[in-house]
Amino acid sequence: MKKNITVLILLSFIYSVFILKSFAQVPDTWFEKSNFAGPNRFGSVGFSIGSKGYIGTGIENSKLTDFWEYDPSNDTWSQKASFGGTARVYASGFSIEAKGYIGCGNNDTLTKDFWEFDPATNIWTKKADFGGDPRSAAAAFSIGSKGYMGTGLIDATTRVNDFWEYDPAMDTWTQKSNFGGSTRAYAAGFSIGNKGYIGTGNHPGTLENDFWEYNPEDDTWIKKADFPGAGRFQAIGISTATKGYIGLGDIGGSYDNDFWEYSQAQDSWTKRTNFSGQARILSTGFSIADIVYVGIGYDALNNIKYTDFWEYTPCVPPAITLEPGSQSITYGSTASFIVTTSYQASYQWQEDNGSGFADITDGGIYSNATNDTLTISLPNVNMTDYKYRCIVTGECLYTATSNGNATLTVIAKPLTVTADNKEKCEDGALFEAYSISFDGFLAGEDQSVLGGTLAIGGTAVSAITAGNYSIEPLGLTASDYLINFINGELIIKSTPNAALITRSGDSLLSSVAHGNQWYLDGVEIAGSNDSVYIATSNGTYYTVVTEGGCSSGASNSILILNVSISELSAELFDIYPNPNTGIFNIKINTTGKEEYDIEIYNNLGTLIWKQNNADVDGNNVKKIELSVPVSGVYTVVLRNKADSFAKKLFITR
Repeated sequence: MKKNITVLILLSFIYSVFILKSFAQVPDTWFEKSNFAGPNRFGSVGFSIGSKGYIGTGIENSKLTDFWEYDPSNDTWSQKASFGGTARVYASGFSIEAKGYIGCGNNDTLTKDFWEFDPATNIWTKKADFGGDPRSAAAAFSIGSKGYMGTGLIDATTRVNDFWEYDPAMDTWTQKSNFGGSTRAYAAGFSIGNKGYIGTGNHPGTLENDFWEYNPEDDTWIKKADFPGAGRFQAIGISTATKGYIGLGDIGGSYDNDFWEYSQAQDSWTKRTNFSGQARILSTGFSIADIVYVGIGYDALNNIKYTDFWEYTPCVPPAITLEPGSQSITYGSTASFIVTTSYQASYQWQEDNGSGFADITDGGIYSNATNDTLTISLPNVNMTDYKYRCIVTGECLYTATSNGNATLTVIAKPLTVTADNKEKCEDGALFEAYSISFDGFLAGEDQSVLGGTLAIGGTAVSAITAGNYSIEPLGLTASDYLINFINGELIIKSTPNAALITRSGDSLLSSVAHGNQWYLDGVEIAGSNDSVYIATSNGTYYTVVTEGGCSSGASNSILILNVSISELSAELFDIYPNPNTGIFNIKINTTGKEEYDIEIYNNLGTLIWKQNNADVDGNNVKKIELSVPVSGVYTVVLRNKADSFAKKLFITR
């Protein structure tokens, strides 16, 4: 039973460690690590080289030279070779590439010696003394391959603002432009990228909160946004690759454990979670792989020297890994802008329509305005050259903004406006029944979305005589459509001339061979379309000729009051025998040779037999045999270019 309890306790411990380790990865949180392995102390120097951190010198009950290495991979401390100089407190240091450096400080007297530590050999090597006066409580940092140190105390009360550059390749010190602020000691210093920073510190009677940036390229100092916390000294300053931090320290007779983050890009400060240990002064720390470590230090009010050591996980700004790309679409299509980040974040898309960027909200043509993909349905041509960007918000309300170079181009959609082809018969009047066809509208849109006023131009608008004329649509405008006008054609067809009709007995003959329509007393006679019509009723007869869909005016009218089947004299030709059974002869009563078309119609006016271009003369008899005709009255017509003649034919069976 005792063994089981031991196992349960062990599992609980492992689970607790797992929870704490996981919690340490939460942004803007502190997690306590293994205590510093050396004696309690304050006023030490700390820096990092590669994946390891280092702390050394300082004071417990006496000044110290011991030097320690921290390995964050297994949360362990190991003692290294002691600092090569004399024991001291309030020294300054930094690291350059694979080496660490410590110099100056207080060993009952102020020092200016300067030492290099090589972690690969665990050896300290004395280097050229610091170039300025011996001092303590100076601010220091490194930029690239150079180190920098300045400000501090050169005696018990005198503070300075001189500033020096160290070149390890040449092992030389060069004085640079004085620090931009007032003389001071116990200031916080760090570097971000190719710039260095110094802020806070004390001057007799003054606790500073100004903050300055150093540019080694032109050796200048520029005042930046003031540190927003209370003025202080003996604070800690640490930087990662992209951010700087100042916290803790003496704010005037009391201590603070606040912790502030500086953004170089925005020149702004943000308050972060307070240091989780006790408020203190003269702490030491470093950063490794963008993780901040802070520990040890002193509570002079209660005479407590600390060995606790803490890890801070900074907030990481969201990184945009894929910028939105410009979009070119045709009106009627959907545009999508996409942004990709290194991890999950929240999104807010913005649009610049020429008046500056403003937030987009979902609705209308916009959707997914707070997602990684903005969708714009049916943007119009007027939105061409609008710009889009996304503000990405990540941990601790850190934001990143896409570059704003993503533009929208909307190309007008082709729209064909076609004038429909038309036909009319020549009637002396203008044509007005024009019509237009559209091809290319989006679903749900029609002519109402177009501007302008539809008009018809071209030669058709004034045409009244027969011919072919252009119908030209015009006058419509659009921004979202590219209008292509296509002309139509108006064909005005000739109206045939009215026929001249003559009478031969009961037969009526039209001077026009085809396209007749006979009328009796103004009423169309159904089926009577030939050039000869045999009247069977009394009344007024005329014909209308239709050709190509166009009708002539009415022919002359003939009034018949005595319809009969008696033959009327016709001097031009003879038919014999007459009556007959369908076999008969035709003889022309002329002396010369003539050429005629011979046509035979039944009593309904229907053509039942025809021979074109028959040669007949007074000496030539034309014999005709009709196949199976029915008994009745027929009409024989002889027709040439000049005349038409008709005669009754009687067939009995």
